[in-house]
Order: sequence, then C-alpha cells, then structure tokens
Amino acid sequence: MRIVVEFEWEQLDDIGLTPTNRLSFPQIPAEPGIYQFRIAGADGDEVYIGESSDLKRRMLGNYASTHTGTTNVRVREMLTQHLLDGRRVQFSIIRQAGLEVDGETTVPNLSQKPMRLIVENAALVVAQQAGDRIHNLQGRRRLTIVFAGTPPW
Repeated sequence: MRIVVEFEWEQLDDIGLTPTNRLSFPQIPAEPGIYQFRIAGADGDEVYIGESSDLKRRMLGNYASTHTGTTNVRVREMLTQHLLDGRRVQFSIIRQAGLEVDGETTVPNLSQKPMRLIVENAALVVAQQAGDRIHNLQGRRRLTIVFAGTPPW
C-alpha cells in the first residue's frame, strides 16, 4: 500500500502574552485541523504539532486557560517560557489536505479523527526530516506510525 499526504501550513499571526503573562492567540477558526507552534531559536527551530476537532476551542479552552491536563500544562508552560525569554512563537494550521491511497486521490474529512491523525503524523515526519526539534517527541527515540484495519475513507 502506498499513501501520499499533501498539505500546506496556513500561517496565522504569532502567539503573544497578555499583560498578566497569559497566552494570547490570533483569530482561530472553529474548525477541525492540525496546528503547529514553531519557536525560532539560535540553534534551530523547535515545533509542537497537534490535532483538534475544533482548533479555536483547543487553543482558547486548553492552552489559553487554566485547564489542568498534563499535556495542556506542559505546552502552555513551554510556550509561556519561550515568550518570556523573548523568543518568537509562530502559529500555523492545516484546514485542508490531500490524500492518495494506491493512486486513488481523495480529500480527507478532517472532522474524522483518523484523518487528522494521518495528516498530523505526516506533518511530524516532515518536521523531523527537516531537522526541527520536535517537542512532541521529547524523551522518545522515534516517530512511529501504525495503521491497521479497514481504511476510514
């Protein structure tokens, strides 16, 4: 089986801090998709890539609030510290992608989690191949993509 995933990052405004040091996000669509935080550094970029059934809710509800989930706290603290250190945090999203399976092309429905995971993992592979430090993978040796069963398309 041969699978090709095509996507393009849509650059939104940078993430900032409020006067009380809470994360401040640009206008975000209330749509399913994949998101990327890119932190520029002197020794290369660090990225965090995730997926959500509602990008706006994920950013404002989980990262900009005091939501206490382990990943939410870790990412919120990482972004806040980088901003306090004067580093730029770029924010990009993917709202559409292309998917080709054994020569048959389709547009994946990103409201379906399996489709978002395929695109998210493809984005992680691309970032890893580009030499970016991937925050998602800290403490892990490799990126593993597993697909079993009947395709969801």
